[in-house]
Formats: sequence, structure tokens, C-alpha cells
Amino acid sequence: MGSEFGHVIADIKSLMKNPSGLKNFTVEGIASGTALLRRSKELGFLGESVEELVYAYKNGDKKYQIIFEEMAFALALLSFNLSIGFNLEGIFISGGLIKIKDLYLDNLKKNYSLLINEFNPKFKTKIQLAKTKNLAGVIGAGYLPYLQ
Repeated sequence: MGSEFGHVIADIKSLMKNPSGLKNFTVEGIASGTALLRRSKELGFLGESVEELVYAYKNGDKKYQIIFEEMAFALALLSFNLSIGFNLEGIFISGGLIKIKDLYLDNLKKNYSLLINEFNPKFKTKIQLAKTKNLAGVIGAGYLPYLQ
């Protein structure tokens, strides 16, 4: 259910400065693969793929650390909003960025816990990787006709 919720605003201050840049200030605009690449290029990255970015970061180019920290926080904000809006039983992360979970998942969970505990711990839910990995959307779509 969270896929389109990725378009919720996650950076109000930047959006106020640049209202025409909406797509860059949503969770998707901060935490998607496309966003990671765009944002790294703003910091001088010359590569052409997220894989190259991850390689550079894991091999000591720590100037990109902020991108992964902001990614984790944006995903924590999304998880918080989904939790209080729907009182979920669980949040399951899927998609292509599962491959780099070591760069954001722990911080996502830490930030989410801080936010939800501040608001109301009764809304806290588990955050984990979907067992279906990056096929969750396809499998869910295939199952829809059987719900009638």
C-alpha cells in the first residue's frame, strides 16, 4: 500500500525555497535509485549508476554518506506516516534498493523508532525486508484478481 505514498513531501524547507521542485523533495525524490544518482551528481559524482556510487562510497568516498543518511530518514518519515495513518501490522521493504540495505536499513529503523516512540509507541510496528524481495509489487498485482 505504501508505493504511491512515496510521493509524500519529506523536505518542507527545501520545497518552500523551490516550490517548482516538488518531485525532488518527496520520499521518492530523496530515497529512490534515481534520486540517489541525481543527488550524488550534485556532490560531484561522475559515475553513471547507483552501483558505481555504492562502490565509490564503500571504497572510502564518504562525501556521499549524507545521501544515505537522508535516504534512511526519508524512509523513516514514510514509515512513521504509514504507521499512524493505518496502524499497520508490519512494514515490508521491497524493490531494487534491497541490494544496498546495509547502507540505510539500520538507520531507517533507528530513526523510525525515535519518531514513533515520541508520538505514540502503540503505533510502532516491525520493519523488515519483504520475503519476496523486489518482486513484491508484481506478486501483489498478480494476486489482485483472486480477491474478488
